[in-house]
Amino acid sequence: MNFVERVLLLRDSSDIKRFTLCCDVLFDTSHVNAWISAAIWRNVQELEINLGNFKEPYSLPHCLFTSVALTKLVLGMPYTLKVPPTTCFSNVKTLGLRGIIFSDDYSTQQLFSGFPVLEFSDENPDESSCSQKGANIDVQFSDESSDVQFSNESSDLLFSDVSSNEGSLERFRQGSVERSRQVAYRMYKLFRGLSTVQKLKLSFTAVEVLKPVEELLPHASVFSNLMHLEFNGDPLGVDSVTLLKLLENFPYLETLAFLEGIYSNCENDDGILDPVPPCFLSHLKCIKVCNYIGSGKQPSAMKILLKNAVVLDKMVLSYSNRFAQDCLKRRKATEQLLEIPKGSKNCEFVFE
Repeated sequence: MNFVERVLLLRDSSDIKRFTLCCDVLFDTSHVNAWISAAIWRNVQELEINLGNFKEPYSLPHCLFTSVALTKLVLGMPYTLKVPPTTCFSNVKTLGLRGIIFSDDYSTQQLFSGFPVLEFSDENPDESSCSQKGANIDVQFSDESSDVQFSNESSDLLFSDVSSNEGSLERFRQGSVERSRQVAYRMYKLFRGLSTVQKLKLSFTAVEVLKPVEELLPHASVFSNLMHLEFNGDPLGVDSVTLLKLLENFPYLETLAFLEGIYSNCENDDGILDPVPPCFLSHLKCIKVCNYIGSGKQPSAMKILLKNAVVLDKMVLSYSNRFAQDCLKRRKATEQLLEIPKGSKNCEFVFE
């Protein structure tokens, strides 16, 4: 602790380019905030803060929320974030939040409205490259976890994994109907704020959390700029009511990716979606499916996608690593895929 103080508080007044603070707070909130403030006063450009083990009430120093020099901010702490009335990260283009707890919707909106120049990138914000841009946000609402990201109208952000903690989703499922709907509605309100994004990434957990309010999804704003959508976390049911209602908001979607695979619970064999998402009829040119093994509920899901996407150009498919090593099974699965009727005459398979 004394060493950190000497380096930060007693050094010359030259600027700091990059500063990372990772520690347990315990009862040393004043020291922690003195270190953060010292970095801000020295015009730090890239700041990463990972805090834990809080033994007394804590709030980040107000000077952090009005920094002009910051271009990258990564903040991780499993604690309720106290957002001051004035928040303006005027030059932050890269944002990463992990495990943050928001006490209410107002504090969430208050924070995210203060990032006017965030930019989107396909890169992972957790990596150390200073060229990254974009946002990857993992937050909690009080005691429940859910996948959220929020964007203002000038930003293209990633709406990503809430957390990989399966226990949080399990608590959500086992909670009261009223509590589950409350959490789902908060997430729905943030989802509406994403309507200007060009690329969007949702986890399986995000879809699950939205189920209690799925009837509201068709009434959300139309995502008229959205062209690329990814799902990750777990395999997703392509005939899920929640998914279909989500897709109604994306009429100009061109690329749809299922990074953890697909399945279908459809009992009839006609393969018809009801309703068919508008993008399937007009704009969807590419579907990507990963972790395919050609058995169980996967072939019927593939049939649904190929039959309903009538303007599709490419079905990009990759087998699971284990399955790909079995040449016989892989060849059989490929033959079955090629026999599936397609709604688009121009559709071709691309195997990765």
